[in-house]
Amino acid sequence: MVQVFSRLGIAHPPVEPFTGNVNGILRQGIIEALNNDINKYGKVFGWYIGTDKWMIVVDPNMLREIFIKSSDHFNQRPDSPVISIARDDLPPGLIFLKKDEWRVIKPIVTPSFSAKKLKLMSPLIERSCSSLKERFAEICESKKSSDLFDVFGQFTMETVLGAAFGSQVNVLKGEGDSLTEAAAGILNEATINQLLWGYVIM
Repeated sequence: MVQVFSRLGIAHPPVEPFTGNVNGILRQGIIEALNNDINKYGKVFGWYIGTDKWMIVVDPNMLREIFIKSSDHFNQRPDSPVISIARDDLPPGLIFLKKDEWRVIKPIVTPSFSAKKLKLMSPLIERSCSSLKERFAEICESKKSSDLFDVFGQFTMETVLGAAFGSQVNVLKGEGDSLTEAAAGILNEATINQLLWGYVIM
């Protein structure tokens, strides 16, 4: 198993029997492990997650090749018990689509992310960024602790409502509470952590 990356000339951290690099990632945390390995091994390196082989790519040119020029070769999502449960419990979404499903959806959603439409979205996103800046200023002035998960969740909700639906709801300023409560019921912190970790432990 551990010879695959070496044979391809791809650097990787030392591996442990059966678990690969999982224990090292758990000890450091995903973000810390990524940062450390990027500094140590460069913009392209490998991780062994159990028996699975992950190639971590942070090189912009290679990512452009993967996501744009050769996207038809990178359209399969990994299988995971957590992802399988999420597919059953949550409405269909882009992150859950499998190969054949993605082929159908891609031509439909791609026009929504054209350069022209993204440019039109920019003022709406900047508006939400300004609201986020004001919210942080209020938090600093109050000198009280605040749940950043909730703050960024509200920022995300406000940005999506503005960019995707053209709805100018000041979620960060307390408007649209019913919307944020409904969203929190679907995707709470525990659910998101399960989804993220599902990709690591698969």
